[in-house]
Amino acid sequence: LAVVLAAVAAWTPEFVLAKFSEGSFGVQASTPRSSTSSAPTLADVEAELAALEADRSIEESQKGVLRQQYEQAIEALRTAAEFETLAQEYRLAIETGPERTAERRAELQDLESVEEAAAVEVSGGLEELQSRLELRRARLTLLRAELAEVASEAARAEGRPLEISARLVELQRELSAIREQLTSAERSGESESISRRAAMLLLRAREEQLENELEMLQYEQQSQSIREELLKAQQAVLSRQIENTEAVTDRLVREVNRRLAGTAERVRAVADSMPPGLLRQSPTTQALAVEVKSLADELEKAVADTRQATVAEDEVRSGLDGLVA
Repeated sequence: LAVVLAAVAAWTPEFVLAKFSEGSFGVQASTPRSSTSSAPTLADVEAELAALEADRSIEESQKGVLRQQYEQAIEALRTAAEFETLAQEYRLAIETGPERTAERRAELQDLESVEEAAAVEVSGGLEELQSRLELRRARLTLLRAELAEVASEAARAEGRPLEISARLVELQRELSAIREQLTSAERSGESESISRRAAMLLLRAREEQLENELEMLQYEQQSQSIREELLKAQQAVLSRQIENTEAVTDRLVREVNRRLAGTAERVRAVADSMPPGLLRQSPTTQALAVEVKSLADELEKAVADTRQATVAEDEVRSGLDGLVA
C-alpha cells in the first residue's frame, strides 16, 4: 500500500501538466486556435437574430435562410460552451484525482471488516429492531444504486480511448475544412452583406465548437487513467459498505425472525391450552381464542414476509455482483 500511495503522490498537478505539455500521453496539450478572428459570442448572435426578425426590409424568403444560419450558429456556440465545461471538469480531474483516489483508499482501510460488521449488537425491543432493519434496507438500496452508477461509468470509460482516437482524427479534418472556408471567404474581397455576415458567423461558431470539442477530448484522454483509478477506488469502498450493511441486515433479519416466531409460538400455545368445554360454554372466550390464533397467524406471516424479502435481496445482490464484475 505504501508503494502505491507513493506512486499516486508523485502524480502532482505540476507533474501531470508537464507530461501533458511534452506530449507524453499521446496527445498535444492543445491545438493552435484560428487566428483569423475571434469567435462570436452567444449573446451577439442572439442579438443579431433578434435584429433580423425585426427588420422589415428583408424579404421573408431570405430571412428564412438567414434565420436558419443564425439558429445553427447559436446551437454550435451552446455546444461549444458544453465542451468547454467538460474540458474544465477533466482538467480538475487531473489536478484533484490522485488526491481523491488516495482518500478513497484510506477510507477503505478504515472500514470495518465484514466479520466485524456482522457482530453488531441486536439488543432492544422487537419494534426497535424492525426499525433498524428498515433503515439498513433503505441504506442498501442507496448504496447499490450508487455502485451501479459507478460501475456503469467505469464501463463507459473503458471504451472511450478508441472512440476518442477516432474522433480526434475526424476533428482535425473538420477543423481544416472550416478554416479553409474561413480563409477563402476572408480573402475573397466580397463586400460585407447580411448574407455574408451570417455565413461567416456560422463558420466561426462551428470552428469554436470543433476547437472546444478537440480540447475537451484531449483533456479527457489525458485524465483517463486518473479517473479510472478513482472509479476503482470508489467501487471498492462502495462494495465494502454494501457487504457490511448486508451482514448487519442479515443479522437483524435472523433476530427479528427468531423473536416473531417465538412470539407466534407462545400466542398459539395460549390459544390451544384453553379447555374445549370452556370455549363451548363461553362465546366470548371462544371469540378471544379465535382472535389469538389470528394474531399468531399474522406473526407467522410476518416471518414469511421477512424471509421473502431476504430472498429478493439475495437476487438483487447477485445481479449487482454480475454488473460490477
